[in-house]
Amino acid sequence: MTHIPGKRLPRPGPVLAAVTALAATFGLGLAGEAKAAAPRAATPAKAAGPFDDDRPHGFASLAGGTTGGAGGRVVTVTDQASLARYASAPEPYVIRVAGSIAVEPFGSDIVVASDKTIVGVGDTGEIVHGELHLNPGTHNVVIRNLTIRDSYVEGDWDGKTTDFDAIQMDGADHVWIDHNRFTHMGDGLLDIRKDSQYVTVSWNRFTHHNKALGIGWTSDVRTQITIDHNWFSGTKQRNPSADNCAYAHLYNNYLSDQVADGDPVWTYGNWSRGRTRMVIENSYYDGVRHPYQADATAELVQRGSILRNTSGRTDEHGTAFDPHAFYDYRPDPAAAVPALVKRFSGPQQRIGTVLRVPGTDNGYITAASTWKGDPYGFLITDSRIVSDAPAGSVRPGRPRHPGGEPDAVGQVLVRNTELSAAVKSAPWTGMSGFSWKDARFAEYRDHGAGGTADRPQLGEADAPSYAVAGYLRGTYGWAPYARR
Repeated sequence: MTHIPGKRLPRPGPVLAAVTALAATFGLGLAGEAKAAAPRAATPAKAAGPFDDDRPHGFASLAGGTTGGAGGRVVTVTDQASLARYASAPEPYVIRVAGSIAVEPFGSDIVVASDKTIVGVGDTGEIVHGELHLNPGTHNVVIRNLTIRDSYVEGDWDGKTTDFDAIQMDGADHVWIDHNRFTHMGDGLLDIRKDSQYVTVSWNRFTHHNKALGIGWTSDVRTQITIDHNWFSGTKQRNPSADNCAYAHLYNNYLSDQVADGDPVWTYGNWSRGRTRMVIENSYYDGVRHPYQADATAELVQRGSILRNTSGRTDEHGTAFDPHAFYDYRPDPAAAVPALVKRFSGPQQRIGTVLRVPGTDNGYITAASTWKGDPYGFLITDSRIVSDAPAGSVRPGRPRHPGGEPDAVGQVLVRNTELSAAVKSAPWTGMSGFSWKDARFAEYRDHGAGGTADRPQLGEADAPSYAVAGYLRGTYGWAPYARR
């Protein structure tokens, strides 16, 4: 069998900017690609938490990694037309799905093109009776924190009359499917087909369905996939079924409440089929018929899993492969899996509300455009500007002159504020041929690792005039802070 080279790649830190008392929008950079290398000996690994810094792990992290729409425009959609337009666009996008989107006609596809992140906002994002479809050649896609549900056709339990999956990909590469809930669809819940490569499926819920997760539909042996911390509940088969996978790594999955319809063959947990090499680690099987099985032509290594009230096949043969030769990971104890997965799998309120995107040039805190006759523009006061971006990668700001208007002279004051090390120590930055020195940028008594006297400072004599009252009063005399 052809050996597929891979290596976990070093990544720049992600960015999260949180500004108390001011909502500031950052321009976000895209991580550069790196070439894959040969497998190597394992190094000490940091345990992957349920959110893992919003970066993929496992096979989706290899050969350049999976960044989705990082570096592209961030948009929020609430209707099918907008979702379909941005998802199929040639440019990178981070697409936030807010609320429930009902797809028409029933069971229709929404095509997802390369370089996209589709993420539910909190736990509200839903796609109802529609499919996300990745065509051959699609690459670099992240789908997170969505519920995709209800394209089931009554009476078609075997899914023979429709092909209404939740997600289907054909010949795609570098795809991360994370923290979603898939339920009650028309065929499979998640179909990974036709030599798709570098895929990670993590922290999802597969519920109330016949066929949960199928991998294969090919005679080639190319697919590399990591499947971890998923909860298969109320499903019958394909949990997963992995056919002709070069490498299938399953760990810390929880299988429970398996459908019992009297079928002795097609009711099962994990199946290593064809020429698949499968490794199963520290998973938990509760009330499952045929927890894990393998064709005579396939290989399956299992270690550390817990079987409770199970029956039927538990096949193990061959040596499969060593996942540590490809990437670092540390499985949770099998006994902890049910509690972990019940709590943290599926859509989460904290995901999609603030986006963390890898990068080394993480944009600007402000891009102010203030009319030259107005003394007050933006005030950031008594706040904390924090980030887990690399040190010196976030710029304080730049002047914005819409349409080249010279009289739009930005005014920004940052005072009594803690600045993290992510903020550049260098002065402010020019834009579109306009120098920052002609704008009105200043700081006053800022502190923290990103604070520096090298940038323009507001004098003590002027400080009383540029406090909260002055900015609120402006030229209109507004004084909501005053007692009446």
